[in-house]
Amino acid sequence: MRTLAIISLLGLTVSAFACSDTDPNRDGNFNQVRVGESSSSSGGASSSGGSSGTTSSSGGSSGASSGTNPQGPTFTLQATDLTGELYDYKTATIMVVPANGFTGDVTLTLEGMGTDIIGAKLDKTTLKPNETATLTAASTKGGAVPFVVKGTSGSIIVPRTVTFTAQKVLTLRSKMGVGTAPVPGSNFMNSVAAGTVDTFTVTNALPLTVRYINLDGAGHIFHTSDEANFAHGNRQVAIAQNGVDPTVRTIAAADIRVGYIHDLVQAQTSWRLDVK
Repeated sequence: MRTLAIISLLGLTVSAFACSDTDPNRDGNFNQVRVGESSSSSGGASSSGGSSGTTSSSGGSSGASSGTNPQGPTFTLQATDLTGELYDYKTATIMVVPANGFTGDVTLTLEGMGTDIIGAKLDKTTLKPNETATLTAASTKGGAVPFVVKGTSGSIIVPRTVTFTAQKVLTLRSKMGVGTAPVPGSNFMNSVAAGTVDTFTVTNALPLTVRYINLDGAGHIFHTSDEANFAHGNRQVAIAQNGVDPTVRTIAAADIRVGYIHDLVQAQTSWRLDVK
């Protein structure tokens, strides 16, 4: 009897232990499933992280493309410099050189000329790739004077420095007619209406050499104020058409000189030199 009771008690104990062992296992299996689901979700997050890596790769591809073509379509400006006498109009060629497949229009502007560069103009202000424009300008300052030709196409801005180097020489050119009052000549620097004075102001130009060229069909005589270092001129012999007065004139110090040019019956044009 006592033996049966003990066995029964042991059976209940085993049974109790069996039930107790089963419950934790169920919980453990449930937790494992939940952990597995969480791991699978985490794997999804990892996959999302891979997608982020693809974006980075796309940026790298873009970067590689940028490395091959860092600026995209663009252009440069080619330009020739100018050299001449003071007040002597010269020309330069401006060209748009495309790069990286550039096909746009380029607008040209001039900047930084101040008062030293005069009469500057472009025959064309809009160019296509490989087209050229002609720049015309003169300088009133001896030596090198830089200024800027700027090309603009959308957000692309390309400056190009052009330099006019002027010799310290001033040639007075006259075309005024014979036996009449002087008449204007738009293509000549020293051709002015009667009663007016053509003024030439030059800087950084000492010592300055002054020459005279007669552009009229009749002979003319060149007169000045006959100051020191600046000869009065050819008093008797007229200077022929397209001829150069042989008298050498030099201005060694800053000064203002005045004079006139006339033909044999006193048609004349006056001039004034302000040399600094």
